[in-house]
Amino acid sequence: SSYACYYDSKLQTYLGDVYSVKWMENVDAVGTSSETLEQQYKIVKNETTTSHVMQYGTKSFVSEKLDVFMGTKNETKKYKTEVPLDAVPSGDVPVGILMHKIFDSPTEWAKREHEQALVKELQFREEIRQTVERIVTGVV
Repeated sequence: SSYACYYDSKLQTYLGDVYSVKWMENVDAVGTSSETLEQQYKIVKNETTTSHVMQYGTKSFVSEKLDVFMGTKNETKKYKTEVPLDAVPSGDVPVGILMHKIFDSPTEWAKREHEQALVKELQFREEIRQTVERIVTGVV
């Protein structure tokens, strides 16, 4: 599972996911010449509490420094460790976007339009849930 974060009202979408943001913040915090891939993996995995971070593929090069793959970046910035407050499970992104649109609506008419869209989305989800339940009940 993945969690979207950093909602942008102008673009009306989420700009990142928690894992990717944690990965970028780690690079900003330590540069690319001090950590190995394995060290970075362990740090980012530990700080990504909203999803299951995994390693896949060949691991023979995890002892290599980040700069081998990313070039040299020595400048560092403050590293945020908290999960962004607007983190939303990826499956709930459409609902999260509609909630933001309702909150950001400039007029009552626009707010009602977004509320109606949210009701339709939630009804659709309930129909899917009921359909899956009927299928499972029929199989069992």
